[in-house]
Parts: sequence; C-alpha cells; structure tokens
Amino acid sequence: MLRLSEVDRHRALGLLQEGLPISEVSLCMNVNRTKIFRLRQRLHETDTRHRHQRTLWAQKHAAWDGIQWRSVVFSDEFRFCIDHADGRVRVRRSGER
Repeated sequence: MLRLSEVDRHRALGLLQEGLPISEVSLCMNVNRTKIFRLRQRLHETDTRHRHQRTLWAQKHAAWDGIQWRSVVFSDEFRFCIDHADGRVRVRRSGER
C-alpha cells in the first residue's frame, strides 16, 4: 500500500471538505499518481423515489430461497432475448465475447 505524501494528505483533506465522496477522492488521488487521464462515464445519481423503490424490491425478495433465485437471469448485458429472434443482426469478431 502506498503512503500519501504530506502534500497529498492535505489535498485529499481539502477534497473531502469540499464534499466529494471518499470514493471520488480516492479515485482522484490514484489517477494523479498513476497518470491515468481517461475515466469512465459517471453514473446517474439516484433520487429519493428510486432509492425507495429499490428498498421495497429488496425487502420483497429478501426471503427468497435458492430455488426462486435460480429462476432469475443475472447479466451485465444491456439487452438480451431468451425465447425468440428479435430481428437484430449480430456480428461476432474474433477476440470478442
């Protein structure tokens, strides 16, 4: 684990006092240290209604057993089709999934 120099500590403290979340401060400090300049797109902030809906969903599904969870499809894909062709043309290139 790398130790922060005295200057970096003061910079991190300043960023935290400005109200940045710890994860963003950590990211800023590590980006500067490793000279990475291109970052992923920021995620949208969730509003109160969305957080409430997510909490209700979690409470509803908290008591599910393994059999029920086996029927759920977990995927990082934006779109997927299970039982019929959706008319989209797919191109598979070597080296891609």
